This record gives sequence, structure tokens and C-alpha cells, in this order.
Amino acid sequence: FHDGTPFNADAVKWNLEKWVGTDGHSWLPTTNIVGSIDTPDDYTVVLNNTEFYYAAIQDLALVRPVRFLSPSSADADGNFVSAVGTGPWKVDEYTTDQRTTFVPHEDYWGQQSRLEKVVLEVISDPQTRIAALLSGEVNLIGGEYLGGISLESIPVLERNEDVQVVTGVGSTSYWVMMNYHRSPFDDVKVRQAINHAIDRETISTKLFRGLAAPAHGVFSPNIPYVTQPRPELYDLNLDQSQALLAEAGWTPGADGILEKDGQPFEVSMLVDADVFPQAKSIAEVMQGTLGELGIDMEIRLMDFGGWSEALQNGDYDMATNISWGAPYDPHSSLSGMFTGGYLGTEGTIYADPVLDEMIADVVGIRDEDERQAGYDAIWTYMDENAAVAPIVYSLRVYALDGTVDGWNLPGTEYDLDLNNVSIVAR
Repeated sequence: FHDGTPFNADAVKWNLEKWVGTDGHSWLPTTNIVGSIDTPDDYTVVLNNTEFYYAAIQDLALVRPVRFLSPSSADADGNFVSAVGTGPWKVDEYTTDQRTTFVPHEDYWGQQSRLEKVVLEVISDPQTRIAALLSGEVNLIGGEYLGGISLESIPVLERNEDVQVVTGVGSTSYWVMMNYHRSPFDDVKVRQAINHAIDRETISTKLFRGLAAPAHGVFSPNIPYVTQPRPELYDLNLDQSQALLAEAGWTPGADGILEKDGQPFEVSMLVDADVFPQAKSIAEVMQGTLGELGIDMEIRLMDFGGWSEALQNGDYDMATNISWGAPYDPHSSLSGMFTGGYLGTEGTIYADPVLDEMIADVVGIRDEDERQAGYDAIWTYMDENAAVAPIVYSLRVYALDGTVDGWNLPGTEYDLDLNNVSIVAR
């Protein structure tokens, strides 16, 4: 490690035991199947698993929660003190919720960086991120969803000769959740009607300017095991929406707003405009289309903290959300976001006992063909039950100023290889 502590089997076991078998990480299947951890020598770690889980090795490659810190990173009581890791960069300064400064690790065994320092700035407001790039305060912004670039800002950046906009295929799905615990979304016909009332093509081509693909299933087809068995359930079809709403007992009132049992169809959409700046534009498009059906939808614009808290408490009717993308999808996202234990009962995106069992079974299937059939059954079940309203599958969008040289698009949202990057004069 950077402080000289040996990276050995004992250090690995110490790190694994921070999350394996803990309730807080039960969303990750690996944590539930590791019965014990042995260290027969300094360079061997043995995980004794209680059952088969096909993605166990993949889980061990995740950035979160599978971190490997020096045991000196915690105090005698196991409480975190400072980040001491391995690799080409080490933490020099850290200010909570503001910035982290990294400097090269001079004893790193591999290639040394051309940069003397890297600063990661926390800038929660999307427009402030743009301004920071254009002013030279920062050199790189963007990503698939972490610190994303607002849709209206992309043309501005593309016209700027001192800015390079870089895009690449993504793996994240943008969703609208419907709180299936409460009326009216406890009725599958209502959820199906909402799915038929989303103009995914317009959102993809107009709002995202082609930087996203319209969704025809819960997860992107770029993800392993993902197929789209019922794409027609996500077609824009307002006549079908009206028919489904009528079957669910919703009829037009005197003011044009749908009513049932004397209650108007009035709902709100919880929107996070910090981490996910595109969400506000999506909500506005949906607000107009749902209004044509007689649904009065209010937009609740919140910062990330308020959005996250409301989701965990189940304090929403509808809400924008995103999948975790590669390398978590589909197995970890299914276990973490579509089972009864995600964020507590009220915060789960969608779950029921049938789906819980299907997800638990599929990760334990050894045969590849049988596993694919199990996943196909899951996708069909989620489509037919309108578990979520998928909107688009994202592309990754980054913007760099003219001083950055040698930067390459990372493999996933969680990678940022800076070893070949240098800063040059404009």
C-alpha cells in the first residue's frame, strides 16, 4: 500500500470482511454466499461459498463495495480514518463533499503519470459544471450519469472551438419509477398505460439529440443476458393508454382530469436535477403527454440528497432513476433494485414474491442456456407487469477543454485512466 503496509492475504481478508455478510451490503449476491474466508499463505485467499453463484468473480471486480484499503486506513475500532490504497495515484488532500487531490505514487511499479496532480472537484449544479469548464477552472466534465452534462448545454459545447465533446456507447438505462405501493400505481393497468404514453423516440432524437436510444425493455441490450421479449409494450399508443385507464376505472371528469371514486388523477414526479440533469427535460415531455390523457402531473425538482431521501422513504408517486450500468447489470442491479430488500420495502423500484424467486434462482443456474432462459423469463415478467417505465439507454458524454491531451474514453463509468494524459498550452 502507499504507506508501506504489505498488500497480502491478511489485508485482503480484512477488507472483504468489511462487507461480506453484512446487512448493509446484502443487495450484492456475493455477500450472502461467502461462508468463510481462509488465508493459507500470504498470497492466497480462499472464499468458501455456501452455494453456486455464477457472477461471484465479476462481483469481486466491482469498485463498490469491493475496495481494498490499507488496514491503517481505519482506527483500532475499525472506523475509517483516511484513504490509503495502491496504484499509481495516492490521496494528498481530501475535503468532504468538495474535492479530493491525488498525486503520483513515486514507488508505483508500473508507468508513471505525466501529471503532477489531479483534483476531483464536486460541483453539484450542472450549469456550474459547464461554467467551470469554459472558464478553465476544470479540464474535464461529464460521464454516463455521474456529473452529467445537461442536454441543452451539449450544442453550446460543440460550437466552442476550445472544447472537445467525446461520446461512446453506454450501458445505463434511464427509468421512471412508479410507486407500486400506493394508488394509482398499485394497478398494473395504470402502469402499463403510463408506458404506452411515453414518446421515447422524441425524447431520444429531440431531447438527447441522438445521444441515447429509445428503450424497449428494462435494461440496455448492451448488457449480458438482456433480451427484449415484449418491445411492443413500450410503444407510444395513447389509444391503448386510454383503454387501459378506462379498464382500471378512470373516467374523464368535468374539467377533463380523470377521476375514480371521486378522486382526480393527480400525481407528482420526483426529479433529481443534480446528478441526472436530463431528468427535468424528460419529466416535462411526459407532463405534456400525460396531460393529454387527463393526468395532472406536477414536477418535484429536488437536489440529490432530497431525491434520495424521498425514494428511501417511499415519498413519491413517480420518480426518475437510472440503472447502475456495467459492470453491475444485470445481476447486481436486479438483486439490488428489484427485490423486496432494496432501500427498505418502501424504496424498492418494484418487487413481488414471484420476481424475488426468479431473481434468486437465475444467479444460481450453472448451465448457460438455462440461465439465459431464466433471464428471458424475468424480462417477460417485468415487461408484462410494467415493473418500471424505461425511457432511453444512454450514451456516455464527456467534454474536455483544449489543454487536455492523451485522454481516452474509459471502459465504464467507474474507470478513469489518467496515466497517459498531459496538459498542454492552448
